[in-house]
Order: sequence, then structure tokens, then C-alpha cells
Amino acid sequence: MAEAAQDPTEERLVEALRLLADVELELENERLNRMSVAGMFEEVLGAMSDGLILVEPRGRVRRVNKAAADLLGRTTEEMVGKSLREVLGPGVPASPWQLFQRDPRGRLEAVETVVLRGDGEKVPVSLSCAVITDPDGKVVGAVYAARDLSQTHRLLHELEEAESRWRLLTEVGDLLGGELDPRDALPAVCERLGEATGCHAAVILVREGRFVEDVVLCPDLDAPVSELVAHPLPAGTALALVVRGARVVHAPTLQPDFPLGIPGWPARSAALVPLKARGTSVGALLLFSEEPGAVGDSAVSVTELVAARVGLALANARLRESLVELEAAREAAQSRQDVIAGLSHDMKTPLGVISGLIEGLREDGSPQERDRMYAAMRRQVQRLSSLVHQFLDYSRLEGGHRLLVHLQPTDLAELIDRAVATWGRNHPIDVDLETGLPWVLADRERLEQVLANLLSNAVKFSLPNSPIAITAGRARKMIVISVTDRGKGIAPADLANLFEKFHRGTGARGTEGAGLGLYISKALMEAQGGGISVTSRVGSGSTFTVTIPCAPRRGRAPGG
Repeated sequence: MAEAAQDPTEERLVEALRLLADVELELENERLNRMSVAGMFEEVLGAMSDGLILVEPRGRVRRVNKAAADLLGRTTEEMVGKSLREVLGPGVPASPWQLFQRDPRGRLEAVETVVLRGDGEKVPVSLSCAVITDPDGKVVGAVYAARDLSQTHRLLHELEEAESRWRLLTEVGDLLGGELDPRDALPAVCERLGEATGCHAAVILVREGRFVEDVVLCPDLDAPVSELVAHPLPAGTALALVVRGARVVHAPTLQPDFPLGIPGWPARSAALVPLKARGTSVGALLLFSEEPGAVGDSAVSVTELVAARVGLALANARLRESLVELEAAREAAQSRQDVIAGLSHDMKTPLGVISGLIEGLREDGSPQERDRMYAAMRRQVQRLSSLVHQFLDYSRLEGGHRLLVHLQPTDLAELIDRAVATWGRNHPIDVDLETGLPWVLADRERLEQVLANLLSNAVKFSLPNSPIAITAGRARKMIVISVTDRGKGIAPADLANLFEKFHRGTGARGTEGAGLGLYISKALMEAQGGGISVTSRVGSGSTFTVTIPCAPRRGRAPGG
């Protein structure tokens, strides 16, 4: 018998069960998908370095990631359910509607603002936010992303400080390099350092690590320095420790009994930084303020950089001074050698003449011939004596001493007659003295030495048989003596240095002399209260003019 037909109701039930199983399977798949998506979402949220905050349409916090919790210094439980304004603080659009008010698109990108941490600290952040909608365009909330800018701001601040220090060091370098002596730039350096740090600055220069040589202040700073300058470093003080130990001493707040070593200064906060270079300490750079705590670590750091520049400049300046002194000593030694060599050469001639005359005296001769030889020997002895006097005078001047003179009333006319008698034997000399010429207040031998030097030069540089003129006259309280020759004259380039030691003009080539006569003559006239000058014209001759004070009235010659 054929199988009975299946009940239609049963078939529908089976179909319904099959459909139900399919639905349950789809729901389970959907649940699994949702769990997977949610897990991935949570994983993504946790991996984000920016702080992420999800809010509901009304602005309540729905979810935050770990970065947001760390940034704001709060737990997730402390933030979820709270108003976003409570979490981030004022100034932040706290709901999707406020976002739409700020931007029609409901989106803000990288707005720099400040949020509040749980402990009340303000944190600079870069905030981005956007409205979240469902597929139908319905607003379901908003997402906020906050990036901590503290590190960025710190780096920017460090860059600004570094740039400021670089500018300061550049300006200090320009100030120090703009002066021949860097010490002249120290007031401006102190002023610039004071502006950069908001404090006062001063440079304390020390010589040989023992004595305070100078104290340099800002131009507008008034502080007592008399108790420091030209005094030994105060022992057992911070100043002595800094200079001798090359150490930095920083006292943010000075106590009344702190041994700063700078008495009387209005300092309540200070730092002392050594000025050193090449292992040599030349002083200290002081930074101070009347306000306690004003001199901080950053100010000390800047001061150390400036002190390095200043110390190097001062050490270089002292090195240059040492080199100049060494070169001067070498030149002085060479000068002495030149003088000795020149004088030795000049002495050979009169010694040779004297030697020859002595040999001549051994032979029989007429009394007149012997008298002539004796007179010639006296002249050569006088010449030798003059050379010896030149050397002694030069040695005294080189030692930094004035030439010794013994002033007394002196008959100038007699001195001129003696000089003319000596130098006029082989060369015509015209003498023109004012009638009743007063006596002069002079050193007789020294003035005669000057006149002899001027007449010998005139004879030496004049053409044979050309006349030499010597005149003397009164000009108020002085007597003016002029010696004029008609020689080849002195080149203009030589006139400015004519009275310098060892100077021998172009016209002196081939003539005897060490170049000391006019140098010593000038010193001798100044020592007697007078002076000496020259005028010359190439091809026409020269005139040397000597001035000497008149003697008091009682010292004049009878009838003068």
C-alpha cells in the first residue's frame, strides 16, 4: 500500500524550524562579527598615541582610550558619563551642536588649546574633533582627538633660548672684537648680559691672581668699587675661590653672612663665574640681583657662555701685551747694540787722529806745529767727550729718567762765541745777536752741547764755504736762538721724525753719527724749560730754532 501523504501542518513546522535555524545562525554570525569589530575597535583605540574621546549627542563622555586617560591624569571611570566640558575644561566645543556652530561641517582640525588634568595642571594640546553620523545621516555623537604639545612647547622654548643665547654671544663677540682693547667693550658687554638675564652684571679683573686690577660695571649701575680696586683678593671669600679655583659659585638666595667678597653691593642673589683661558684666570664675571632667587640656573648657564668669550678676549689681549713688551725689549736691546756699534765707530776717528798726533809729537817740530797738534788733540778729546755724553744721556732716557740739568744764570753770548770759535775755523759763520741780550737760565754745559750739535750738523750738511747764520733775540720771557744753513734741506717725509732716536733722514746717508744728537738735544732743551724745532725747504737749507727762558733780572750781564 502506498505510503500515506505527509501532513501539511508538519511540513510547515519543519520549514519554520529550518528558517529559524538559519536566522539563529545569521544572528550568531552577526554577534561574532560585532564582537570582532568591537574588539578591533578597542584594539585600535588602545593603540592610538593620541587621546581619543567619544561623546554622545548631548556631550556626555561615552568612551575614552588609555592615551586620553594618561593625558588627562584621570581613570576611565572618572570620565565616562561626565560632561565633556568637565573633562576638557572651558573653551572646547563640548557637543556635536557646538561643533556645528564652530564649523558648518561639524569638524575642527588641529586647534591649539589648553585642557585641564585631574590635578588641575594645564596641558597644551592640539585638538581635532568631528561629528559622527549613522548611514542615514543621523547624528549619533562626536569623536575628539587630543595630542599633547608639552614636549613640543618645551623643545620650542629650548630652541628660543638657544637662539637667544646665540644672538647674545654673537653680540658679545662683536662688542669685544670691535675694540682694539677688549676692556673698552666690557661696560657694553655687562649691559647686554644684564638685559638678557634681567639682572646686573660686572667684570672684576685680577692681576696675577692676587690683586683686583679693575671693576667694570654696566653704565647705569652704581656700586662701591673702592674697597676692591688696587686691593688684594679677600681671603676665604667666594670671589677668591672663583678666581683661584676657577669654579662657579651660585647663590640663588644670599644670606647676610655669605662671604661673597664684594662688600657693600646690593646683592640678594648672585653667581660668580671665572674668567679664564689657556689655564690662566684673569678675573670673574659677577651676575647679581637685589631680588632673592632672581639669578637662576638658566641665567648662570648664559653667564658661563659669556664668561668664556670675555675670558678668551682678555687672555688674548694680555698675550698681545706680553708680545708687545717682548718685542719692545728686543728692540731696546737691538737699539743698545746699534748705539754701542755706532758710537764705537764714531770713536774710531778721533782716537785715530789722536794716535796720529801723538806720533807726530815724538818728532821734532816747531813750537807753532806743536801748538797746532795740541789744539787738534783737544778738539778730538772734546769730540770723544761729546760721544760719551751722548751714550750716557741715551742710557738715562731709555731707563725712563729725565736728563739731569743744573740751571743757573748763563751768558748766552759767551757760549755762542765759544761754539763759533770751535766750528767756524773751516766754515764761515755769521753771528747776529740782539743788543743787550739778557742772560739765560740754563745748564751751561748742556746748552753748549746743544749749540755744538746744531752747528756741527749745519757744517756737516752745508755746501763748502756757504755761510751759516746764528741769531739770538728776546721774545717776552724767552730767548730764541736760530741756526740756519744753506744746505740741501730736509725732505718733508723726514721732518716729522727728525727728533726721534736713531732717525737719520735720506740726506744723512754717508755721514757719521748714530742718529742720537737731535733726540738728546730735544730732551736737554725740554729739561731746561725750553724747546727745539726745525723748518726746512729742500734745496734751500734748514733752520733749527732753540728757545730757553731768560734768567732773573739780577742774573743779567752788567749793562744788559
